[in-house]
Amino acid sequence: FQVTCGTSSRTVWGASVLVRVRSGARVRDLWHVHYSLWHNANSAPDSHAHFLYSLRKNINSRKTKTFLSEVNSLRLACEAEAGSGRGVGGVLGGAGAGGCAGAALVFCCEHGAGRSGTALAADLLHDILDNNQELDIPRTISMLHQQRANLIQNVHQYKFLHQLLLHYLKQSRLI
Repeated sequence: FQVTCGTSSRTVWGASVLVRVRSGARVRDLWHVHYSLWHNANSAPDSHAHFLYSLRKNINSRKTKTFLSEVNSLRLACEAEAGSGRGVGGVLGGAGAGGCAGAALVFCCEHGAGRSGTALAADLLHDILDNNQELDIPRTISMLHQQRANLIQNVHQYKFLHQLLLHYLKQSRLI
């Protein structure tokens, strides 16, 4: 395998980097997203401000994407690439028809559960809200737990998800 890093961006909340994995003629791209403001794996972030889907101005008056807006942008780009047929073959799995797939989006943390699971659940629940689907948090989390046990590890992470969704709804809708 040959692994190379391509495009990357650093923000106040962390970083994202495009990683290319090559095995012979097969190539697979993936986006690795790292949220560095969440230091303690047994807790939740201190603030939901860097998580929300909005553009905020940083101290240099430049607009910077929040964590979930970056994740959403990358996910949409991955889906568009997969739909266009530009993606190439599945070294890391997930290949579509004909052995082609778009870039993958990777959340990771030390255990592959608490922090990355909470981030994944937050993105999924926001997507459900944005697409006006029925929001059933316990059912959604239960479905995620079927795929990965301990995806959300403790009450702090559940509470953070609920607070994040409540803040998002207050910010984006008339309630």
